Order: sequence, then C-alpha cells, then structure tokens
Amino acid sequence: MKARGRASKAAQVAAPSKEAATPQGQGSKDLADFSNEYSGLRLSLKVEGLGDVEGRLLKASRYWFKLLTSNGVLYLNKAYVISIRPLELTPPVQRATVQEGQS
Repeated sequence: MKARGRASKAAQVAAPSKEAATPQGQGSKDLADFSNEYSGLRLSLKVEGLGDVEGRLLKASRYWFKLLTSNGVLYLNKAYVISIRPLELTPPVQRATVQEGQS
C-alpha cells in the first residue's frame, strides 16, 4: 500500500501543469489570431473557393467569422481564409464619436 501511495505522489510531482502544457494564448477568451481587432470593420477577405468577399465583421470565434455582406450574413470557416484586408481603419461607431468630439 505504501508503494502505491509513493507512486501516486511521484506521478503528481512529475505531471506537467495545465499552464505549462497549454501554448500561450490558448485557453483565454482573446483570440490569438487578432480576429477581435477587425470587429465591426468592413473587410475584404480572399477565401479559397469563393474569391474575394467583402462585408462587415460582426463576430469572430475560434474557427469562424460571421460577416454581414450585401447578400446577408455569411459564416466563413477561418481555415479557408487566405488573406484579410481592412477597408476602413475604425468601426463606424468609433468614427462617429471621434467626429462629434472634434466639432
């Protein structure tokens, strides 16, 4: 019985912590691919099989983009996105606030 208890303690000491096993950026709510930086902006995305797609980024999750296009809402899997080009630098709400403050 004692040997078994010692083995358990040794296994506990040798087991890596969850923090050490998780690459930095994973496990947090912030996306490691900068998707949140584009939230609310009009974008042009080059998508494999679709070509260029333009729209406003409504939401980004770990694997998906929710984009408002001229044809409605489009859900894109990030694995098929080749490039992202912002068509504006600040979201419309932020632009309106800045412009009001300058008047």
